[in-house]
Amino acid sequence: MRIISAWIGSLVGVLILASLVRGAGLWNVLIGIGLFVLVIVLGLVLRVIVARLHSRAIANRPIRFVFTSFTPNGEILVVNSKGAIERYATEPWTRLFHINALSADSSKHKLSGDGSILAWWAPEDEDGAGSAVVLSEVNTGKDLQSEWFDQDNCSSVFISPDGSLFGVVDQIKQIHLWDVKTGEKVSVSSDPRSNEVSFEFAEFVVFSPDGRFLCGSDVDVVYIWDLAIKEQVQILRGHSHISALSYSPDGKLLAVADEGSIRSWDLGSGEETCRIEVMKGRIDRMAFSPDGRLLAGSRDPRILWLADVSMGALLFDLRFSDAEIECLSFSPDSRQLIALTKGARLHRWLLADDGRLVSSRTLADNRWVPLEVSGRKSL
Repeated sequence: MRIISAWIGSLVGVLILASLVRGAGLWNVLIGIGLFVLVIVLGLVLRVIVARLHSRAIANRPIRFVFTSFTPNGEILVVNSKGAIERYATEPWTRLFHINALSADSSKHKLSGDGSILAWWAPEDEDGAGSAVVLSEVNTGKDLQSEWFDQDNCSSVFISPDGSLFGVVDQIKQIHLWDVKTGEKVSVSSDPRSNEVSFEFAEFVVFSPDGRFLCGSDVDVVYIWDLAIKEQVQILRGHSHISALSYSPDGKLLAVADEGSIRSWDLGSGEETCRIEVMKGRIDRMAFSPDGRLLAGSRDPRILWLADVSMGALLFDLRFSDAEIECLSFSPDSRQLIALTKGARLHRWLLADDGRLVSSRTLADNRWVPLEVSGRKSL
């Protein structure tokens, strides 16, 4: 849209300049003004046509899941491609709640720790400039807050566990963080007098479970910012090509993925507690189980793996044929793991107390059916 606007502006300028060059007569000036008005009207008509075509394309596309997560009470929260928020019981698969709430263009969804607020990214506004991160109440669909930033895309959206802070990492890796109550921006830049690397830019950002710390990573370094005292308090070095971060539920451990391995850090001592080799391949996302013992992730990108952090061992990895994994989430009792793929298929694994794989299921025609996978198991 901005390209069209720029083209229209250039055309208007040329026409007006041409009319003035041919003689600064009143008739030529009037022609120039008339052409200017005509181009503006045509631009507005074109904008309406494009908007209607876009809305029609969204309305006609098939409904599919674009985000899934377990809620604290064990239900599965879903956002579909029409922007509806839904909740389901797992056994049997039953829809419990439905509300048309979000924009159909919403993406990069993130659920608050208490399951009450959904943060998401909205594409460019009507003027075609910038984009926004939005907070919506899950039970009502009501938009609680929206903040604009001057980038057309973003890497990720994040929200504190209690929903008091939210933000976005934009496409140039700059962190934008806002306070929900005040709407004011929260700075996460280091004091230049400390000679530390600035924490204003990062590829991946996560909150600690208590919401006090904000952890961000560059390519090979992890920075931890204390939001209470507004200072950078810890740096974890020695990594290479960091691709994912995850806090343990008690906030004592931080899992860092880099180049096919997981390194677990004890944040109290600043020491590495274990390293788990997950074979070669980029690790795209990770999630701790609520009991803090298991860590799940995806790599390569159609492989799901599960590791026991307390043992420092890989339990299994599984390959399946459809698209890469978009969302990972454990049930509150740590006995179920779900994964949503880019192909909009929802998979579910049942786990034993020791993390052994009990069964693999996929959702088809609103019921769970066996999922065929290949891979290796360490147990």
